Amino acid sequence: MHWYVTADSRIKILEIYMTFTGYPEYAPQWFGMPKLFPKSVTLNYKVLSSTTNPNRIVYHQEQEYTIKGIGTKKVMKSTVVIELDDQDRIIKLDDKWDGKDHPVRWGALLLRRLNAKTLPWLVSVPKLDKSE
Repeated sequence: MHWYVTADSRIKILEIYMTFTGYPEYAPQWFGMPKLFPKSVTLNYKVLSSTTNPNRIVYHQEQEYTIKGIGTKKVMKSTVVIELDDQDRIIKLDDKWDGKDHPVRWGALLLRRLNAKTLPWLVSVPKLDKSE
């Protein structure tokens, strides 16, 4: 997952295995998660490093998701890299599942973009308050 933000610290772009786009497309990912995974539990997390030059935090986390309807549990292990600006606002968040980079083959990118364009039709999202 990648989050890119502007200087006003509003999140503008999110990239995960599913999508690469702006708020109208990534927000349904977050609001749709409880519909697919009604239970999500952080099993473990550990800060691996925190530096000021570059201004970055790296941590490992294990998250357990329970799949709706069948009750199957899936544990996702991630290495998360958060890059911050000079005022400690997030400018990029990269969530690497199992520590691996995102797939870059043309088919993977096409599927992520297709998901980003179709999911907003299926999941309702609260409007973004422009004053925040």
